[in-house]
Amino acid sequence: MPNGYTGTLGNVFQSFQNIGLQDLWLPFALIFVLSYVALQKSGVLGDSKDAKKYNLAIAIVISLLVVIPHVTRTYPAGADPIDIINNAIPNVAVILVVIVMFLILIGLFGGKAGWTGSLAGFIVLASAVAIGWIFLRAAGYLQYGGAVLNFLDNPETQALIIIILVFGLIVYFITKEPREGEHGGALSGFFNALREGFGGGGGGHH
Repeated sequence: MPNGYTGTLGNVFQSFQNIGLQDLWLPFALIFVLSYVALQKSGVLGDSKDAKKYNLAIAIVISLLVVIPHVTRTYPAGADPIDIINNAIPNVAVILVVIVMFLILIGLFGGKAGWTGSLAGFIVLASAVAIGWIFLRAAGYLQYGGAVLNFLDNPETQALIIIILVFGLIVYFITKEPREGEHGGALSGFFNALREGFGGGGGGHH
């Protein structure tokens, strides 16, 4: 029964693939949405209703200019932006899931903005570096490291690095000393309790 279900589901997705879902429609939708939002938010053509129509037309043209050469296979080898996007987005999605889950854990313990501001900045910077690295690797621009950096493409190695980073953040918040005049929230109290439990509270009761 599971094999039949898998086979049927596979046939459905194969049908989607045959009509260009991955090579045409999804990339077109992604590029169109990003282009349209960028044009709307930047207000390059103004904020009038006519500008909205122009933004819509320009976004469609940009999307077609990117997708059509991919479908007709006229891009040079290794320079197809659709292939780069398809290769990079799964890894970007993994990073986004890890970040969201980490922030959910922070919210679960009631973290306050007093320390999440610096943490958020660190997460944004680290995410930007990681996503940039993923896209550059997918585009073939960081292939010159040879076997020295190839181990980073291993999913098991990536998972291990993520685990080490998460546990490193946990250890940091457990062992760090609060700044003078700093008042943390529930999460700060939680980590302080853990610190005292590990004997790092800096003194006992008399």
